[in-house]
Amino acid sequence: MRVFLNCVLLLCIATALTSCSSDTPKTWTVIGHLIKMDPDSDEHSSEEPTSLPSSAATEDSTNVDLSTASISITHQVTNEDGEAITVELASGKFEDASVELQGTIEQLTEVIIAVELDSEKVVTTTALIGPRSNVSFALIDSLDSDLDRLMLYGVSNRAIDPEKKFVISGDLQDIVSDGQLAIIDFTAEIWDEEGEYDIKEFGEVLIRDGRFHLEADIDEPTVVDFYVEFIGDQFTHFGGVAVVEPKSTFEVTSLRSSTDLMTSSDSRLHTTLVESWLQNEEYQDKMDRSESSRKEFFAEMQALQLAETQEGDVEVADEESPEDDVPVEDSGGSKSSERTEGATATTGCEHVDLSNVRPSASESFKTPEFRVLEDEAWQIRIDTLEEIALNTEDPWVRLLAVELGAFEYHFGDLEHAFTLYDELESNLDIDVYTRRLKPRRDLLNSYIRAERITEIDKKLVPGQKAPLFKLPDLQNDEIELLDVLKSRDLVYIDFWASWCRPCIATFPELRRLYATYKENGFEIVLISIDDAFEEWEEASREHDLPWLNVADIGGFEEETPVAYGVRFIPKAYLVDTEGCIVQKDLAPAVLEEVLVQQYGESTQSVESN
Repeated sequence: MRVFLNCVLLLCIATALTSCSSDTPKTWTVIGHLIKMDPDSDEHSSEEPTSLPSSAATEDSTNVDLSTASISITHQVTNEDGEAITVELASGKFEDASVELQGTIEQLTEVIIAVELDSEKVVTTTALIGPRSNVSFALIDSLDSDLDRLMLYGVSNRAIDPEKKFVISGDLQDIVSDGQLAIIDFTAEIWDEEGEYDIKEFGEVLIRDGRFHLEADIDEPTVVDFYVEFIGDQFTHFGGVAVVEPKSTFEVTSLRSSTDLMTSSDSRLHTTLVESWLQNEEYQDKMDRSESSRKEFFAEMQALQLAETQEGDVEVADEESPEDDVPVEDSGGSKSSERTEGATATTGCEHVDLSNVRPSASESFKTPEFRVLEDEAWQIRIDTLEEIALNTEDPWVRLLAVELGAFEYHFGDLEHAFTLYDELESNLDIDVYTRRLKPRRDLLNSYIRAERITEIDKKLVPGQKAPLFKLPDLQNDEIELLDVLKSRDLVYIDFWASWCRPCIATFPELRRLYATYKENGFEIVLISIDDAFEEWEEASREHDLPWLNVADIGGFEEETPVAYGVRFIPKAYLVDTEGCIVQKDLAPAVLEEVLVQQYGESTQSVESN
């Protein structure tokens, strides 16, 4: 009897343990952190409201009390009628800048984490949760609620298939200090079925205590780029690249003083294709020097902007980063254009005074040293990748080398590029070639066509004849340049499009100059290169253009913009009555100087708008 009772007792215990082991692993936990940004402090903590500098707050910014914000975790299911419905798994609110939500789930499921800031605004992010999952997210509370961001914190586990999983983790404590918020974002360049360029997102992670961890799935070897963004600091940036494949693992660390991040892996493809140039001493030296020069450059820019702001002479543009356009004024001080040095006028244009040709806006600036060093480092990368591609039979190595930059326009060996593309078309699966290489081949062809336009632009300088054209206006009446030139001393030919804001920004000044000098023999011919007549027509009527307004509808590759070497807009030529180009690419302010020189100072008062 005692033996029997002992057996029953053991059976009960085993049953209870089995029950516990089958239920407990189904539990998941999601912990949220509220991180506040405060312009008066540089400290932060994930357990208390964080104080960090905000670069985006404005006088019109609005803030929301996030202590009352509602947090929910939901996922989509299909009901019996085949309809998608949303099921809430858990909900709650922040208490003392954190929230903990729990539930049970049978299998890995993609969920939506949502924070309702107010009745009109909800920020969301996605996560993958399953039995035993522990997920952390952070809500970054900006001074301007329109800039609040929600993302996973420290770790992002998005891998579903163990056979396809790759892992990238890193320790960036030496570049991400305790007083900084930094986000690392992982992407890959792709082309869709229509051949349109797109970006595949693997997820972004808010770096936690200097560390991050990402897991995701990949079907085939792919170049993954990652970029570190420092919130509140638009001048600091770091980035890196990895050749990921299923079951590959990567470790990311900082690389000396440059903005490159070192990615190491036991993956053969990554070691061959990335570490080959990334660990090159000459490459690293140029990137180190580039970063040092960049810091000096922007420190000088900031000091100059501050001085000008204090004098009240500068307006700040909100929509552009300082690194988007970094011209450095040439200290040469010459008024004549470099394009005409040693040049001679063509037959019929001998009268053009080439010594009086004003430099274009692009000639007034020189490339900053840090850009030059970056280009030199990039050339080392390209040369290394091309050598690898030309000396291997492995089609995947060759494809990935191309995707990393081999045979790139401006830097690459174009002589061998198309031979390699032809070989890969035969060696790669047709699906892989169509998705990944053919779009790059097409892009390279477009760059080569652009180079042809560049050569036209270089040759079409003051002292040369302007190409003649006959184009329709909005009433479909043909306007012929030759007829315009017969009745005018100077004709300003300006290319534009309805979508070109810099073009439209010149209209007020051009309107003033036109009203001032049209009676003296000055004419403006505006040539639209819009893709559709309706776009040109609508913009023309909106801006009420007073001058000759014609179009070569279809974009940059139509006959007239090609003949004039138009690679960008606005693009302008000043032509005299003989059809000779006398100035090129003049900003309205410089155009006015030329007009004053030709016609003298105007005594009439004309409104600019």
